[in-house]
Amino acid sequence: MLDRGTYLADTQYHARGADSRIRFLVMHYTEIDEAASFAVLTGDKVSVHYVVPETPKIQNGEPIVFQLVPEDKRVWYAGQS
Repeated sequence: MLDRGTYLADTQYHARGADSRIRFLVMHYTEIDEAASFAVLTGDKVSVHYVVPETPKIQNGEPIVFQLVPEDKRVWYAGQS
């Protein structure tokens, strides 16, 4: 777990599609359930920095989100940019 100040980042999942440059912050909603989201977002074709669960677990009063890619790496976004 990484303490980010106002939330905790769980780093147990890792996306394979990432490299070293960040240009945009993209936030979007995934209609599939959490397990299917992790299956897609940890594969080779798309990746994200964070996954925020619909109902995040709380630890020490802070929500836990999942960090799939370190912030110093670029992710691969699905669709046209």
